[in-house]
Amino acid sequence: MANHFFSKLIIVGIISFFVFPIYANTDYDAKLKALDSIRSSDNKKFIEQLAEFEATEKSLSPYQQQHLKYLQAYKATFSGNLEEAVKLSKELTGPETNEEFRFRSSLLLLNTLAVSKNWQEGMAYLTLIIDSLPNLTSVELRDTGIAVILQTYVLYGQYDEVINFNRNSLSANPSPRNNCLVNWFTLDAKIQSGNIKVNSPEFDKVESLCSLANEPLVTNIVRLREAQLYLTKEDTDQALMILLMAQDDVVKANYRRLITEVHATFANAYLAKENLERAKEFANKVIENISGLETTEPARIAYEVLYKLAKSQQDHENALAYYEKYTSTDRAYLDEIEAKALAFQKAKQNSILQKSEINLLNKQNELLNSRNELLKAEQSLAQSEAENTRLVAALLMAIVTLLTFFGYRSWRTQRRLKTLAEYDYLTKVYNRGHFMTIAEDTLALAQKAKQNVTCIIFDLDKFKSVNDTYGHSAGDWALKATVAAVKDCIRENDIFARLGGEEFIILLPSCDIQAATYVAEKCIHKLQKIDTTESGHDFTITASFGITTSKISGYNISALSTDADAALYKSKDNGRNQLTIFEK
Repeated sequence: MANHFFSKLIIVGIISFFVFPIYANTDYDAKLKALDSIRSSDNKKFIEQLAEFEATEKSLSPYQQQHLKYLQAYKATFSGNLEEAVKLSKELTGPETNEEFRFRSSLLLLNTLAVSKNWQEGMAYLTLIIDSLPNLTSVELRDTGIAVILQTYVLYGQYDEVINFNRNSLSANPSPRNNCLVNWFTLDAKIQSGNIKVNSPEFDKVESLCSLANEPLVTNIVRLREAQLYLTKEDTDQALMILLMAQDDVVKANYRRLITEVHATFANAYLAKENLERAKEFANKVIENISGLETTEPARIAYEVLYKLAKSQQDHENALAYYEKYTSTDRAYLDEIEAKALAFQKAKQNSILQKSEINLLNKQNELLNSRNELLKAEQSLAQSEAENTRLVAALLMAIVTLLTFFGYRSWRTQRRLKTLAEYDYLTKVYNRGHFMTIAEDTLALAQKAKQNVTCIIFDLDKFKSVNDTYGHSAGDWALKATVAAVKDCIRENDIFARLGGEEFIILLPSCDIQAATYVAEKCIHKLQKIDTTESGHDFTITASFGITTSKISGYNISALSTDADAALYKSKDNGRNQLTIFEK
């Protein structure tokens, strides 16, 4: 259940309300305080009153102007005006800004960068926020920072960081809002990692805490996640009951991303109930409001539902069109997940490297100080000259050793980053981006040498049901077992990569269509023989294959993969667990 697109915007509504110092105009302070308190609980009213208040900006004190600018940045983020939100937030992160709004703006900026998919810069701000926590004088601000850090870990897929979080880091009596958020992010991490049951009392606990904190946005997200969990367990009636009960509150929240995900979940549920008319209605509602959300999970679900509906109605033209949009959205969504993981790992490695460099400088300073002491001793004790020389040599050797050690460590870090950028983290085969680079070079050489190149794309059959039935750990095991089986069927010089999800591609240089067909048939038999009991569950792995060659599709990797994908679609349409050769 990788519904991350929505979680990354929860942070917009979580930055806590604090006790403000009294400045020049206490009436303005009270109005700003009131605006701040309703920004997530009643966003429609917040936007209306903020527009009225903006006319008084020239009459405000510097502190009040900072407060107003923060609320304007919040409104821009919530409304999807990300460029304006980043601009306003960055204006408040300078040293002249009050500590409270400087920190809160950093939290808002972290969220906005994530929403705009600027993962690398977002991680840089996360590091700054973590480093600044010990220096905050406000306990409330510190608790808010901790809540945001947990939310960011969920967003970047680092669920273990959240589940293993030390709750003692929070203050003894956190505010109702922060208590709601910390418990929600912990529950969300358990949901995303498959470590929660549908009837867990944690759902009621978090919903109660967030209702008490007057956080209807989070309360509705909890209900949505619970409905989605029931849906994965094929309890469609219970899922629909929860969705229908929450529907009015969701519309009232006036939050487009939440509404879009609820509509996508409705579409999935009605499809499972074979209520095709309602499934199509809600899927189309998602597509109508998809602007800016093209690579999100609701978009993927909507296109998948429309594809299945068109296919069931023998509307092959629309089925193919929706299938292509579904696979394109799915790949973009998975690429986004991979980019987030890479950004997190890179930031983690940079942090380790930076600490190593600081330790090295400290050691060098210690060694230089020791050397100075030795030189002073040499001046006063001429008889110790030989011994001092040996000590200096030893110290210099220590410096060289330390430099060598940290240099080697830095080299290993860079090597790891290169691996993360080129290989799929789970299966250890090439990722989509690196495959495209290698494929283009290989095809260019093959074209010059007039050699034939064959392309095979295959997709695991009914893989989603494995994830939904047995959990993501079983799905991950199946993907790794698939890669191991296929590697036994191909040559060392064949180029093997994971395109995303359960879809893989193989480029076979100097290989004709007959040889490629033999390879695909060998893979089909090999996959069927995989013993899945090692995963702790008993299920069958099969795949559908599509094949094309440069003689048919040319030497362009885009054309090759598109044609092979079309052949793969025919294999799926004809009953799965088979291969199809592309024909013009």
